[in-house]
Amino acid sequence: MAKGKPDLSNTAIRIFLHRVGTAYDAAREFQPFKTSGPEWEKARQYFDNGCAYCGVKLDADAVVQDHLIPINKESLGLHAWGNVVPSCAKCNKVKHHREWTAFLEEVCDAKDYLPIMKRIKGFMQKYRYSHGTDLGPIAVNLYEDIGELCMTLIELRIKQAKLLIDKQITTAVGGRD
Repeated sequence: MAKGKPDLSNTAIRIFLHRVGTAYDAAREFQPFKTSGPEWEKARQYFDNGCAYCGVKLDADAVVQDHLIPINKESLGLHAWGNVVPSCAKCNKVKHHREWTAFLEEVCDAKDYLPIMKRIKGFMQKYRYSHGTDLGPIAVNLYEDIGELCMTLIELRIKQAKLLIDKQITTAVGGRD
């Protein structure tokens, strides 16, 4: 559950990047990438139903969806074809919010690094996923706008709640006499 202004703003950024991903897919003439159904199955099949990072085979209930370029305000990856890959829970947890290249540099043996790198780059190229869209200024504005707007609305509702509480207390105190 969101606990404050940054949580609310980060949620808005994720929604924004999901929806921009849908527009990006449409511009590349793809159906919107969905995390269930044939789109996800194609992504899994590309990696032979294994983890994109370590290659371990994954049952449908053990696979985790990971964004190569994270969908957050720093990285600005999109929820779109070519950016969502299957991952095992271990790799997903260790990778966390980092981009895939930094993660691979840290965890791969020298002999495994180049083949894994080529395979992931091939996946991104197959779906023409390019991380060149400069969404930074838009995302920064959205982050700040949503935070301010939400906090203004929350403060308004707190004032309403306080009035209601004061009324209930006054009624309860008045009823005791």
